[in-house]
Amino acid sequence: VDFVRRRTLLEKRDTAETLRAAFRGESPLTDDRVKLALTTRLLRFRREHAELARRGEYMPLLADTSGVFAFARRARAEVCIVLVRTRVPGSDDVPAGGTPAILPHELAGRWRSILTDRALAIAPGATAIRDLLPVGQPAEAFVASHG
Repeated sequence: VDFVRRRTLLEKRDTAETLRAAFRGESPLTDDRVKLALTTRLLRFRREHAELARRGEYMPLLADTSGVFAFARRARAEVCIVLVRTRVPGSDDVPAGGTPAILPHELAGRWRSILTDRALAIAPGATAIRDLLPVGQPAEAFVASHG
């Protein structure tokens, strides 16, 4: 492990922009900067929301038939939504991005991506998976930005 390189990459600190660029296809997901940015954002979220990560109620949201694994965690007033691709977009066995995700009514509201800082409003009922997890993006995680 090149610790000097890791320290240099950590000092740049613009993890959201690094991830946005990677998810737009401007740099490979295997790039050290991208992997370090993703790890940094997720570990920071886990540290800042320890009760949610450790003891939060698990709420499954999507079955794997959509090519996306999704769940929410809730602990008191904190809620997060996590989506991860289980198959490569564009492969024959992955449904179109318009596949609806039926989210519980209580998840309606304003959300902010912990990976890219993207803001999202989720309406009650069905939401297209592509609105939650854009094509080409391997994962997404949102935290509620409403009270």
